Amino acid sequence: MPGYSELDSARQRRDLSLVLRRRLTVSVAVGATALTAVFMLVAAATAPGKATATPASGDSQDPSPSSAPVVTQPAFNPPAQPPQSGFGPPSVISGGS
Repeated sequence: MPGYSELDSARQRRDLSLVLRRRLTVSVAVGATALTAVFMLVAAATAPGKATATPASGDSQDPSPSSAPVVTQPAFNPPAQPPQSGFGPPSVISGGS
């Protein structure tokens, strides 16, 4: 009985398959992490709303604060009337016991 049996062969195939699956799982996880990092860097570099100040005179050493672009947003205007529902006058609903 000290010979190589079919049970030992099945165990060896199972162990090799588990090692292969573990290596494949680790490789996919590392690849997905690297791809996520690449997408993150690309998105950070091309994000909309980032204003890059380019000096008009061609001097790129240290732009002064006065040459920075000024971004103004429209003022907030509250509505002239509160929103009205189309289902009649507002009703009060009280909760509690």
